[in-house]
Amino acid sequence: MLLLISIMYVLYVAASSQMSIIFIEISKIQIIINFSSVYILFIIIASLFAVKNLYDLVEYKLNQSYYSSILTDKKIAKFKQKKAARSKLKQPIQKLNKCPKCKYRCRPEWKKCPICKTKL
Repeated sequence: MLLLISIMYVLYVAASSQMSIIFIEISKIQIIINFSSVYILFIIIASLFAVKNLYDLVEYKLNQSYYSSILTDKKIAKFKQKKAARSKLKQPIQKLNKCPKCKYRCRPEWKKCPICKTKL
């Protein structure tokens, strides 16, 4: 749509003889800008953008099974990571010993209670 509007505008400007040249002079350097070349360049860029999008769409449709397999592999990997994380959480809880003095739950490998320093 944008390409069509641009083409119609350039044709309108060309038909109405409003195309002109702008001269810009800055410290003895002259810059010449031609309006028609700017619009033609815009049309070329817009058409290349449309062609690129069309190419991407066709390429995706041709290789859809490949892309879907990649997405499936990523989903499977995520599922396995989540499953591994859940299995780590379900490990059996160690049997903790109670300190005879303060009743703090201490690990079996500890020799002293970390709270009251009583021997276990």
